[in-house]
Formats: sequence, structure tokens, C-alpha cells
Amino acid sequence: MILGGINNYCATEDVKYQLDNNYTKICTSDMDINDVPTMVNLGNADIISINYNGSKLTELVIESNNHKFTLCSNGQFAMDDEECPKFPASLISLLLEQYSEDNTTGLLKDSTNPNLYYYKGTNEQVANNFLWYGGHQWRVLEFDEAANTLTLITQQPLTAIYPANAVWKSEESYNNSYINKWLNDYFWESLDSSIQNNILDSTFNIGIYGETAEEQNIKEITTTKKVGLLDVEQYLRAGDGTSAVDSFLDIKDWWGLGNRSSSSYLHHIDYEGELYDNPIWNTYGVRAVIKISDITITGGDGTLASN
Repeated sequence: MILGGINNYCATEDVKYQLDNNYTKICTSDMDINDVPTMVNLGNADIISINYNGSKLTELVIESNNHKFTLCSNGQFAMDDEECPKFPASLISLLLEQYSEDNTTGLLKDSTNPNLYYYKGTNEQVANNFLWYGGHQWRVLEFDEAANTLTLITQQPLTAIYPANAVWKSEESYNNSYINKWLNDYFWESLDSSIQNNILDSTFNIGIYGETAEEQNIKEITTTKKVGLLDVEQYLRAGDGTSAVDSFLDIKDWWGLGNRSSSSYLHHIDYEGELYDNPIWNTYGVRAVIKISDITITGGDGTLASN
């Protein structure tokens, strides 16, 4: 009842804040325990600790009738020394358990967005971001804790195709390419409707990476789709920023990226994990990239054997 009262209050308060900019929000990360009685009649309960991420309640500990109640990630409470059940739980809450400020590989926090987490390192350092979803094996690339979204890439190429008969120099030409039609028509239609309904629109970088001066005017090209391709910077981020050889994204196979390297060549990853470029009419493996809303996990530890 207390948890419901707090969340209902904060939902109403968020509306008040949007209607009146002079309204002072208290449902924020710096919310004080003393603010809680404003939201709900606590009866004989005391709030011991409470934390928010934006308007999302992330921690709540209550004392009542000489017992301590701790909010678990599944929305239930554990009493006294009981441990919270691990499942069911949101995927993001499980992944966050891998994070530490001391991490130099594995799960890291983005330096410019405190809500964004991403993976970096080898398969030994990144061994627990596998996800079996919609009949395919995926790796989690990153997730946004505030937006409750995750970006995934298929572990292996789903097919091999030559992307287009000419390089895309505009969003329209990319939209008409073989690769886009395969991703957003054929592959999309192969997914169950429950999976389709959970895939969000994403903006994919399909411009030139490593462009020449005369091509500056066509460098920034993006497209908004349900399914797309990894770009060069996303691949390199899995390594040291300049190379991702032997990173968890390096599968020792040929597969294509969304960026061109010039007006006639496309970037791809070769069988050694190196960034390479070849004419666009060559055949490339296809690793699909999607963004999904957070999902409930009922088992597994994120390893390949227990995804």
C-alpha cells in the first residue's frame, strides 16, 4: 500500500510539474525521507531509506511492527533477513548487478550520459550479456536505465547478402537498398508480433566514417528504423576505441556495418576482427541491431550456456 501510494503520488506530481513550471518536484533522486509522509499515510511505518532515479523508485526500506521490509526488483518486499528472489526480474536490473565504478572492462557507464551503460572487453571479460530473445541469440550492447531500453545485436550473422547495387548517398537510397529491405521486411516479418511490439524505432548512422574533405557534405546521414546495422564507432567502443580485435563483438567472421568508407566502398569487419572496406556489391554477413523496451527475465545468468 505504501509503495503504491508513493508511486501514485509521483505520477500525479509529474503531471502537476508539466502543467505548472513553478511547481517544485520532490520525486527526484535527492528526495528526502521526510517528504514521504506528504505522499501517503504511513500509519505505524517508518521509511528507513528511499532512492529515486528520476521519477522511478529504485530503493525502499520500511520498518513496521518491529520488522524491516526491503523492496525487491520484482516489486515485492523481503522481510527482515529474507533475501529478495532473483526471478522474475527486469533485464536491466540484473545487468546493473555487473556494474562497479572500478570496472575498466565489462559493464561501463558512459562518460557523458550517467543513465547509459555499455559493454567493453573480450569474451572472457564480457561473458554474461547473452540473451535468447525472439528465437535468436543476441548480445546486449548497451542499455539506458532512465529510458528502460536496451540495444541488442545478433551474436552471429543471420544471412549473407550484398547490401546494394550502388552505395547509398541519401536516406532514400538506403531505404531502397537490398539490406534495408531484408532487415525491415523479411527479418522483421519473421518475428512474433509480441517481439515486434517491443522493438522501438532507432536512429542508425549510415553516413561516411573516415570521409575525405570533399565528402564532408554527405557525412551525416541517418535513418530511423526498427532494425538496422552497427556503425563503426559502436564497434570500436567494444575495444579500445581504435580497434575492437578480440572484443566480444569480434566473431572471427565477415560481416557488414552501416557506414560507408567512401563514395563507393562500405565498411565491414573481416575474419580477423579488423575494420575493412570493400565495394558495396560484395557479399557481407548480416548482424541485426534492435532497441527494445526492458523485459522480464525468468531464468539464466546471461552466459552462452545459460542465456
